[in-house]
Amino acid sequence: MPHHEHERRIFRTKRHDHGNTALRVRRRVTAFLAPLVGIAIAFGSVICGCFAQTHPQVVYAFEAPPSEPIEVEGGAPGPSYTWVRGNWYWNGVEYIWIPGHWQSRPHAHAVWTTGRWHRTQRGWVFTEGHWT
Repeated sequence: MPHHEHERRIFRTKRHDHGNTALRVRRRVTAFLAPLVGIAIAFGSVICGCFAQTHPQVVYAFEAPPSEPIEVEGGAPGPSYTWVRGNWYWNGVEYIWIPGHWQSRPHAHAVWTTGRWHRTQRGWVFTEGHWT
């Protein structure tokens, strides 16, 4: 076989393998980063809320969120804690589940209103949960 044909065959094989490898890497990175994204979003929300009144950018998802998985709450770490259910986060490509957690109430009579997805003419929009 001439040398240049061998090089072409190797190139085709590498290009084909590259596509599969990229998909596997993307799935691994997404699985690894999903919990970190949730923590970063929660932390960023707290920090931004402390320093300025911001208007969150509305992000539209083009497909409905999946069904919510069943979460096991476990016991509250104290009497002033409320369970904040997890929710689906749209990263622009796919939904990522952000697990629920226990959160201390800001005051004794505070009630948590769970965030929810709703359909609009432009797509699916998430309304953040909040304390009332």
